[in-house]
Amino acid sequence: MAARAATANGSSVLLVAYVAFVWCSAVGSAVALAVRGRRAELRRLRRCPRCAQRAVRAVETFSVDAIFVEVRIECGQCGIARRLVVARGDLCDLVRRLERDRRAIGGYAVVMTRARTRSDFEGFMRELRDDIVGADDFMALTGPRS
Repeated sequence: MAARAATANGSSVLLVAYVAFVWCSAVGSAVALAVRGRRAELRRLRRCPRCAQRAVRAVETFSVDAIFVEVRIECGQCGIARRLVVARGDLCDLVRRLERDRRAIGGYAVVMTRARTRSDFEGFMRELRDDIVGADDFMALTGPRS
């Protein structure tokens, strides 16, 4: 009698373990697919499908419902526009990244403009030193043309 109870008890433990394993496998697979899909969605937001650049020229948003937003992103490199439906939280991340990139590009443009201005000024000064020896040369080169 005790042997039968132990066998029944052992098989019920195996059954519970089997059900738990199947349930964990199903839930784990669902979570893995959801994470993989979200990563793919975010990747489509980050990079242009044509040129694979991160540059963004314009972003327009259209509300779909309380959770999702349709986003139209225009690539800053090749100009192709892409439309995606994303969660509002992902849109906030995209906008924050976009603003950070725009500030970095603006800072880089200021540095490049200053370097170009300095280079142009130095080149102009070299030309003046080489071509103009005195005031008569300056007047001849810069004065009114007859």
